[in-house]
Amino acid sequence: GQETINGIPVVHNVNAAAGRLWGSTLSLRLPLPWTLSVRGSLAYTWGEQEAADGTISPATRIPPLFGQAWLRWQGRRRTRWSWFCESGVRAAARQDRLSAEDEADIRIPDGGPPGWWTLHVRGAVAVEAKVWAPTRLQIGLSLDNLTDRLYKLHGSGIYSSGRSIMLHLHAYY
Repeated sequence: GQETINGIPVVHNVNAAAGRLWGSTLSLRLPLPWTLSVRGSLAYTWGEQEAADGTISPATRIPPLFGQAWLRWQGRRRTRWSWFCESGVRAAARQDRLSAEDEADIRIPDGGPPGWWTLHVRGAVAVEAKVWAPTRLQIGLSLDNLTDRLYKLHGSGIYSSGRSIMLHLHAYY
């Protein structure tokens, strides 16, 4: 029931308005010569809410235009071993079409979150075995956010990690 805690406004989520959302996603996967391939996606959402008095305003937490593009080299499979390496970019446009709730949210900067882009490099090696379980093991390395960009997804209170290195192991049964 409090409106503020230590001077910070409390956010109340109530489905009290009618709303309309439109969105579109475009995806592409294209094989290229020399075991290269390109894949990417682009997503856009538009939202409006109508209050009980008939006023129309931007809907809350509508993400900005977002996309990603990857170039992958897949090693030719000659034995039970396989591998790939890829590089990609993820990006979001600035979101300045904000609802009153977005503007009052302390997690969203004044004027809306700025656009951002990040660069990533990944690779992995996998082996298949028919004798033991798991039937496929993959070990990989990811170098993410190489630009060390400070960013967060619209409406999120948590910044994404900066430059990072991840070693991962996947077991498939």
